[in-house]
Amino acid sequence: MQLVKGTSLWEKVRQRYPGLKTENEIAEEVLAHYSKRRGAAITREKQHRIAQHQNMNLRSKASAIAALQRVK
Repeated sequence: MQLVKGTSLWEKVRQRYPGLKTENEIAEEVLAHYSKRRGAAITREKQHRIAQHQNMNLRSKASAIAALQRVK
């Protein structure tokens, strides 16, 4: 909680979700938002690496990228 409390994301969550009353509730939501952002970034990075991969045929690349898009 100490790492996220007072950050801009903390304030955005606090303002967006007034029903969250305790610091623990706010912290859980902040971590959920952060996890979602980080997961999306990882997915984009993996899609980019697949697209640049030299030893994959186009069909394999398309299938792998589509699978990651469904996860996203």
